Amino acid sequence: MIVKENMIDQITILEDGQIQIREVMKFVEDGEVIAISGYHRRVVTPDDDIENEDSRIKALANVDWSPERKAKFRQNQQKNRDAQP
Repeated sequence: MIVKENMIDQITILEDGQIQIREVMKFVEDGEVIAISGYHRRVVTPDDDIENEDSRIKALANVDWSPERKAKFRQNQQKNRDAQP
């Protein structure tokens, strides 16, 4: 029987606290990966609600996203908005 598994295969924390997540769809038969179908990438930021995220993402965010980190992220976002014409 072939089983389709959507799984996170890469997590990267950027300097500003954003967490990049790469997900992949794997097709598994008898414990062996027989095919990989594309990647999906997404980002969560220190301003995002992580309640529905994977437990690994929550754990990383809870360690990395201190109140100071969140404030700095918001400050940088505002600077970027202010710098746009």
